[in-house]
Amino acid sequence: MATRTYTKAGRTFEIVFSENPHPSGAYAAWSVENVYEAGNEVTIPGIDDVAASSEDEAFTRACGRIDKWLGPEPTAGTAPQFTSTKPTG
Repeated sequence: MATRTYTKAGRTFEIVFSENPHPSGAYAAWSVENVYEAGNEVTIPGIDDVAASSEDEAFTRACGRIDKWLGPEPTAGTAPQFTSTKPTG
């Protein structure tokens, strides 16, 4: 087991990985066991499908799933645009 922290858009996630050795002992596969935010388990679509031959690769893939789930960050220095529907004059 290993735990890594990922922060994006002001949110911090604790990602718990497990190492699953192949029966032959030739290699291991790393997968995501759980993801937590502020101590609460969160469900990230597709996170259960993350598997890789190294912990680093599994972490990179898990972060990609979290990024996709969070959606794009607003561009720095831009404000949301609002359209008024109130009649003028």
